[in-house]
Amino acid sequence: MNKKGFTLIELLAVIVLISIIYSIATVLVKNVLVDSKNQLTDFQKKDIEKAAEQYYIREGINKNIECVNVSELLYKEYINESDTENPSDEEKMLLGSVKIIEEANGTFSYEYQDKECE
Repeated sequence: MNKKGFTLIELLAVIVLISIIYSIATVLVKNVLVDSKNQLTDFQKKDIEKAAEQYYIREGINKNIECVNVSELLYKEYINESDTENPSDEEKMLLGSVKIIEEANGTFSYEYQDKECE
């Protein structure tokens, strides 16, 4: 008697293999998504720092400003509201600020902070 088809053990083996592949792929895809969101957040912070640099050059040099809030950059239209969306936690970055630091050689650096200016 010639029976065609799969045995129960063969079907279980295939299901186990598929679930192992699925779990490995899920972990890898999740890590890629988290890394890309973190990288996008870093790019947005750099954009906010560049906006703070423009703000400081145009308005802050004569006023000795040491920190500028993201809400101020948004209000004065140095950035758009879409620039403040944090992809990591889907919250706005409006409560952040950029600290303006004068270096020893007379140049300035700009550092994003998650809190408003003090």
